[in-house]
Amino acid sequence: MRPVTLKSELSSGDIAEIQAFPTTTPGLVVSQPLTRCGEDECWAVVHARSGVVVGPYCWRSPEGALAAAAEIADFCDWQQRLEDLQRALSGWGGSIDAALQRCAPGRHKLSLARSREGSYVDNGVIA
Repeated sequence: MRPVTLKSELSSGDIAEIQAFPTTTPGLVVSQPLTRCGEDECWAVVHARSGVVVGPYCWRSPEGALAAAAEIADFCDWQQRLEDLQRALSGWGGSIDAALQRCAPGRHKLSLARSREGSYVDNGVIA
């Protein structure tokens, strides 16, 4: 896999660059999250356009995260802006969580502090 560089906004408001790898689901990438879970290996599914982690889980391998991205591919157009994506997914929360839970082994909780309001980074559509 050839990596891409994305920008992601930290909870402090600072912008960080992350290295991510494309998935078979347009609009989703996998990367090692900026907020670590305490495991030696931690890979998350990330919304490429915003740099925001999708769901409350991470995996011990990039292959686990790639499988998770494939599992949630059909829920919506993942290439949308984050605000549009949030609207499109508003009724799917439990279903997406259940789909991500099916992607064991290697799934574990990722602690996220991303409940703020306002705009996020827009990386544009990542090919």
